Amino acid sequence: LFAWLVMLFFIWRAGQFRRLWKQLVWSALIMAPAGLWMARNLILQGALISADAMRISAWSIASNLFNPFLYKYIPRLLYFVLGLTGLALVISIFKRSLRPAVLATGVLLVSFALTPATAFFGSTQEPAQIAWRFSLALMAYILILLLILFEPLLLPVYRWIGRRKVPTLLVMAVILAFGAWITWSQRDLLETYPEKVIVLHDEYDHPVGVDGYYSAYDYVQKNVHNSVVIIENGLPFYLYDAGLTNTVTRSRPADYILYLQTAWTGPRGYPDMLAGADWAKTWKLIYEDEEGRVYQRR
Repeated sequence: LFAWLVMLFFIWRAGQFRRLWKQLVWSALIMAPAGLWMARNLILQGALISADAMRISAWSIASNLFNPFLYKYIPRLLYFVLGLTGLALVISIFKRSLRPAVLATGVLLVSFALTPATAFFGSTQEPAQIAWRFSLALMAYILILLLILFEPLLLPVYRWIGRRKVPTLLVMAVILAFGAWITWSQRDLLETYPEKVIVLHDEYDHPVGVDGYYSAYDYVQKNVHNSVVIIENGLPFYLYDAGLTNTVTRSRPADYILYLQTAWTGPRGYPDMLAGADWAKTWKLIYEDEEGRVYQRR
């Protein structure tokens, strides 16, 4: 929403169309995705921003700028992104052609910071876990910004290589060799195991459950039916039972919640709120193994 509003502001500020109706048409085309998004939310949720989205907005980077737990775990990548953006901002003072790229990076960076659940998961009183999966556009543009910053150095080399046959062939050979090495080093990801069909079972390649269950997913699949089930830190697909009677949605109150302590992006463990009295009043622990817990609404 922030990015769309900034885009609309600069379209009108530029005023590239002298006639008002052309400006309106162009703005409408640019804002069409935002309009569809707002219409969808108003029709299906009855609100522009759902109550759940507002709740988890408290876990964003922007909402925790004065929270000391945000600064207890800041990965080097975030320092790099902030440092590169700051460097580009300083250079843009003297190089006007760089300003559009800096503006785009800033909009993507602020949009990432405003996105819900980008810093915390469940509790804001534990070290932050930066959710990089919400910053794909920012990460892609950082590469473009790097190329723009180093263009004065790269462009002469690129042109020199392009005018000579032998260097061009050498660069092509290096690129092909690097691509082949990447493919070879990750060849295990290309292998198939038809006899296991693990993708239809769950994410674990060996049993992690107790009492005869393969995992917490397996417990849900065998014991939870005709219920609304949600998951935290896991994969929703495996919450369906054999008859596909369960409903996996956050638009209705959940009957069951499955929590996993998978270390996707940060330290392994459960949110502190699961040990609180308020949580125990609402949820009852009915299954636990080394990887997950299943809670039932009381």
